[in-house]
Order: sequence, then C-alpha cells, then structure tokens
Amino acid sequence: MAQGRPFDPLASRTAISQVLARDASRLGALYKDIHQHPELAFEEKVTAAKLAPQMRDVGFTVT
Repeated sequence: MAQGRPFDPLASRTAISQVLARDASRLGALYKDIHQHPELAFEEKVTAAKLAPQMRDVGFTVT
C-alpha cells in the first residue's frame, strides 16, 4: 500500500477479483497438480520449484 493513501477495500477486492478471473485456469491447474503429487512436509522440492518462478513473476522475493 502506498504511503499517504487510505486503504480502499472495494478497489482492492475488484483488483483481486480481476486477477483471479484472469488466472483461474492456470491457478486451478497448479492447485490440482500440487495436490495430485504430494510431498512430505518440509521436503517440498518439486512444489517449491513450481511455485518460486510464479511468485517472482508477481513481485515476491523468493529465497
């Protein structure tokens, strides 16, 4: 959130809804793939490899 701007929940909800609508099929496929190929807790190497580039693409720092 930018400094000095009040939070606008309606605008945020609209923006999130647009992103989800745009990416629904890709996110659904990723969800299904991850759940069809479970990994042991704290040993999620394949899952991490799939998620890291996508998280970087939307601006997260992945370590």
